[in-house]
Formats: sequence, C-alpha cells, structure tokens
Amino acid sequence: MSTWTNDVLPQTLYAKGYAYIYPWKPRNYKAWLQVQIPLEQSLKQQGLMYLKSLPDNFGMIFMRETPNYMAMWMKDTYVPLDMIFVHNNRIVHIHKNAKPLDLNFIHSEAIVDYCLEVKAGFVDKYQIEKGDQIALRIA
Repeated sequence: MSTWTNDVLPQTLYAKGYAYIYPWKPRNYKAWLQVQIPLEQSLKQQGLMYLKSLPDNFGMIFMRETPNYMAMWMKDTYVPLDMIFVHNNRIVHIHKNAKPLDLNFIHSEAIVDYCLEVKAGFVDKYQIEKGDQIALRIA
C-alpha cells in the first residue's frame, strides 16, 4: 500500500482513512482508496464542490447520522463522479458518471449509512458491483 497522497482538502477539517472494496465472497479486495469524511456540516454541504480534479484513488464519504434514504446532487461540482451508496457495509446502489453541474437529485434507492463519491470511471475500472462489501479504516 502506498503512503497517503497529498491531501485533496485541509486535513484538520476531515477524518481520513482507507476504504477497501471486496467482492460478495471476499478473498482479496477489488480496490482500495484513500477517503476523507467531512467533520463539519458546512463541509458536508460543500463536499467536492469547486474542485477541478480528483486523484484516481481518492473518495469522500458522506455519512448519515441514522440510516435513511439519501439524495445527492452535482451543484458546483466540476468533476464527474461515481456515487456508491452503502448500508451495513454492503453496496446497495451505484450511480455511475454523475454529470458535472447537474442539479437533478441522485437517489440512493435504498436506506443507506453513507455515500462514497469517487472519480467517474472508478466503478467500471475495478468492476465494483451492487452487493460488494466495503471495509472502512478511519484514523
């Protein structure tokens, strides 16, 4: 595993760690990525807005306080994203290639604990599928 890349956003305002994605019956992980979790409400609302690029192995996690349906959008977001919706450490829905600046809501389609946003193409590149498991290691 490589060392932590340069922080995409200021590290003191975000928890950071790693996410490992496993197939339904894990043997080896399919992919791993470095993740940041916004710690303040204003940062959760800002998310990945205004960024012009993202590293290939970077993701941001938007946690819910309690499991529920979730809706995301791409307001002021310039980088196309794949959105991975997770409940009980399993992927329950994937929305690929969310279009930059699109104001339409993207729904989780199921109750979720969090949404993991990654650079568009990540899901296809690593053959991530509904039902795969995610293990988080947060510092």
